[in-house]
Amino acid sequence: MGLRLRLVLWLLVPALAVMATYAYLRLDEERAARQAEFTRRAEVASAGVRLATERVLADGVVADVDRLATDLVARHTDIVRVRLFDGSLRTLVDRSLVADDPGPPEALVRQVLQSGQQEASSRRVGRLALYSTIVPVRPRAGPVGGALELVYLQGRLGRELRDLPGQVATEVGLVCLVLIGLGGFALRRLVLRPLDDLTTATERIATGALDASVPVRRPDEFGRLAGSFNTMVGQLERARQEREVESERSADLSAQLLRTESVATAGRLCWGLAHEVGTPLNIITGRAELGLQGLPANDRLREDFQVILAQTERIATTIRSTLDPFQPHQPNREPVRLAPTLETVLPLLRQFARSRSVALTVGLPADLPPVLVDAAHLQHVVVNLMMSAIDLTPPGGRVTLQAERRAKSTVLLSVTDTGPPIPADMTGRVFTPFVSVRRSERGPGLSVAVSQDLMKQNGIDVRVESTSDAGTIFTVPLPVFGGEHE
Repeated sequence: MGLRLRLVLWLLVPALAVMATYAYLRLDEERAARQAEFTRRAEVASAGVRLATERVLADGVVADVDRLATDLVARHTDIVRVRLFDGSLRTLVDRSLVADDPGPPEALVRQVLQSGQQEASSRRVGRLALYSTIVPVRPRAGPVGGALELVYLQGRLGRELRDLPGQVATEVGLVCLVLIGLGGFALRRLVLRPLDDLTTATERIATGALDASVPVRRPDEFGRLAGSFNTMVGQLERARQEREVESERSADLSAQLLRTESVATAGRLCWGLAHEVGTPLNIITGRAELGLQGLPANDRLREDFQVILAQTERIATTIRSTLDPFQPHQPNREPVRLAPTLETVLPLLRQFARSRSVALTVGLPADLPPVLVDAAHLQHVVVNLMMSAIDLTPPGGRVTLQAERRAKSTVLLSVTDTGPPIPADMTGRVFTPFVSVRRSERGPGLSVAVSQDLMKQNGIDVRVESTSDAGTIFTVPLPVFGGEHE
């Protein structure tokens, strides 16, 4: 049951009960008033007829009383019988329109003769309701000489009393309609419209529109409620803005953390380079320079020493180019050929795989079309995924890097390892920073998240599949330059 209906019932039912009680009391009061008015008219008429009868009897002519009674019965619509009694209760005049009327009780007439006071009574003759008044008659202002009965027909009074409930019901109904109309208008204006405003604003807020407000129409309770609601909405909007600012800060912090992982990865690479290549390279370079300085200008060995120095410089250049991808920068998507781009990072990866006793297989066909991607980001992603795979593969295992054409617009680059699989309940959290999804994983679990972040900057999603029999495979769908997607 809605609020509108409940309010209407709460107001209407008591109002109807009050109006019904009022109608009952009004009907009872009106009946008594109508009866009293009829009695008063009958008494006034009886007093007039008595005076006329006494004047006629003062002349001692009873026949004149008979003519008066005949005239009254014929002309007066309410008087249906006139009777005149003498002191011994003998009927002197009797003119009646009701043949079966038995008349008043003899004791009542005798009481009027003895007391000299008017008496009244009611009786029914068939379907007729009669009202009888008996008045004392004093012909010469002396003692009571007789009694005069006037019988009135209560038909009109009966019709009025029968019509009275309908009249009262009509009056009360009109009053109820007016009250209901005024009450409904007041209820709509004072209660329902403010509630509608509040409901509309609440529904808008539920859809995310925090600019919704409730009009403050009056300084009453609903007005104060609307003001409080608007204040609350304003606070929610400010909280949302603060949350957006915090979200941006969190995103910046996450990016910084991802970059920190990149720096950590670069540090691991540098450590490996310094440990595996740096010392021997410095020794070779120093000895070659000493040897070159000690040779005559025309010695044939000078060319060999120059080759040695050139090759060591090439190694140093390779190391620097390997570290370049770890410098943060905005993506610069351009046509890139996979084999030449990834060859610069493969020597280090092969050395890292040998140090972990893991076999490394590379399949990068030279005839693959160029792909549209940031070259430095792609190198960074390959290093991250490969080092993570090598790190998680037990000694004697294998890690495979390969690329193949898929359809017309995609080259699929994949990194597959034979390490422990990712649990099924953790697959959805592979790319979540600081979450280690494999029990043997070392480190904070950021390298895969970094890779996903870098590829998303290029409009690419890194995908993962892991099974107990086929191992774990990360795939990077690279768009072909000039393919159908362009």
